[in-house]
Amino acid sequence: MNKKAKFRSSSEWKKKRKEIMKRDNFKCKLCGKKEGLQCHHVHPLDVNWELRLENNNIITVCKECHSDIHNNKYSEYYLLQQIK
Repeated sequence: MNKKAKFRSSSEWKKKRKEIMKRDNFKCKLCGKKEGLQCHHVHPLDVNWELRLENNNIITVCKECHSDIHNNKYSEYYLLQQIK
């Protein structure tokens, strides 16, 4: 198991994920959907491993918006603004 996969299955991440979703009122910060929620690291783990548990680097998004993020529909700057 690689470092990212190990992290994603850790109790530390599961706890942080719940905390972030609660902060974001259990809805996608981009479209407002309440189903299919995921957490996205604005600054990717591959690039900024040290930010993996920083609240200001994680945003709640639905599956569809998460896909849009990875297809470069939203800039990192825009995503960071939605966290605040």
